[in-house]
Amino acid sequence: MSNRAFLIGLDKPTAVQAAAVHEQHRLESVAEMLGLVGVLTAKKVLTGFEIVTAEGAVYQWGEGIKADQTVGAHCLPGQLFFNRHHLNSTAEWTPQLLAAHGLKPLPLDSKLRNVAARTDVVPGIVNETDSLLEKMSAGRGLKTRFANAARLLLERGRGQSSADFAGLLGSAMDYYRLGAALICEERLHWLQTQARIETGPHQERRQRQLGVVQEYLRILQDRQFIPYFMTLAGIGELLRDVVQPLNQSR
Repeated sequence: MSNRAFLIGLDKPTAVQAAAVHEQHRLESVAEMLGLVGVLTAKKVLTGFEIVTAEGAVYQWGEGIKADQTVGAHCLPGQLFFNRHHLNSTAEWTPQLLAAHGLKPLPLDSKLRNVAARTDVVPGIVNETDSLLEKMSAGRGLKTRFANAARLLLERGRGQSSADFAGLLGSAMDYYRLGAALICEERLHWLQTQARIETGPHQERRQRQLGVVQEYLRILQDRQFIPYFMTLAGIGELLRDVVQPLNQSR
């Protein structure tokens, strides 16, 4: 594969190649969604006391092609819910209320929906492997870690000024990324065990899943990879997208 990202419809990446790009997109999407949660907390739309969960996706943009054995895999580990509502379906959040809190209602709604619905078109084994990581025994997995990262952001952002927005977002993202790496390491050990005891097609499937998880872990542990919305430029873009300029806020 060349230096460019593969192009859907032209390139047919291997599962390992697709996994590397998918994990990068997952981290990018998690950072963007946590950034939006941070904005809503800083603007006092979220109180910081909400019950946060991550469940199955409500929206999905993009599907795979059956003939190519590809599927649409969500970039986020799960759909965030706050007091059982996903953020752009909270009835009390009228455009007037959001504008009164200094936000841009339509761009905010669009961004929340699009980040939650974002998918990568990947080989089916990549999506199957995501399922192994998202939900694990005892209420663990990427879904839970994502919800806990959002909860951490809420709790630390409660009552604080927005001056340290980047620091709060960075802490929540570090928490997610560390936990995601530990989850991958646990699943690697489990898959290695299964690959030893299973035979035939089942063993081959476990070997392919191992390759996907190893690639996820490589990206998670690569500290040179910084999601765009963790950078000052990305944070600035996010704020410009959804926050009214000071001279226009009410």
